[in-house]
Amino acid sequence: MKPAPKYTAAALLYRVGAEGIWEYDLFDRLCRAYPAGELRALREDLVGMSTVGWLDVVAERQHSGQILRRYALRPEVRPFLEFQLDLARFDDLLGGAA
Repeated sequence: MKPAPKYTAAALLYRVGAEGIWEYDLFDRLCRAYPAGELRALREDLVGMSTVGWLDVVAERQHSGQILRRYALRPEVRPFLEFQLDLARFDDLLGGAA
C-alpha cells in the first residue's frame, strides 16, 4: 500500500535538501508513482504544510497568471521526519531520485 502523496512529498522534500524544489517538479516526480487523481490536493497539502511551519517558500514566480512556489523543508522538521517516517521506503516509490 502506497503512503499518502503528502508523505511522499515530504520525503522528497527531505531528500532534495535546503535548495528545495519547484511545486511543478514535485508534482512531476509524484506523477510517476501516483495517478493524477490522487494528486489533486497536492498544492493544498503544500500550502498547509507551509502554514504549519514545515516548509519555507524559498522562491516564487508567476507563469500564465499562476503563482508557482519553490518549497524547502525547514531544518527543524528534518529530525521529526527521520523519526516519524521510514524514509528508505520512499526511495523505491520515487525511483531513488532526489
